[in-house]
Amino acid sequence: MPEMPTTPPSPDAAAAHVELPSSAVPSSQDVTRGPISRADNAPPQYPAQARRRAQSGTVVLKLHIAPTGQVSRVVITASSGVRLLDESATTAALNWRFQPALAQGNPVASVVQLPIEFMLVR
Repeated sequence: MPEMPTTPPSPDAAAAHVELPSSAVPSSQDVTRGPISRADNAPPQYPAQARRRAQSGTVVLKLHIAPTGQVSRVVITASSGVRLLDESATTAALNWRFQPALAQGNPVASVVQLPIEFMLVR
């Protein structure tokens, strides 16, 4: 999980909160470990225009993770209702890397569903 700032936020501060799964198990019975998020996966940026408009929401993404750990495909399974937020979440997710899921000790493709919450902090 990304670290939250330790200093009090300014009145117009905004944050994208991402609960990255520490481990998620794909549907295959042969999988011995699901993908693990890397600590350096940066949360999505809160678009300035959405912040000015006081727009917030939660987008749910389905991430297809390749055996290399790269996100190979992102599907929006539930929109936040704000195009800018959905695009920011998708763009960030495409840059994320994971330790791949393992099946019998070998890296395998997997799918993880992930909610990303954009909220204005006051």
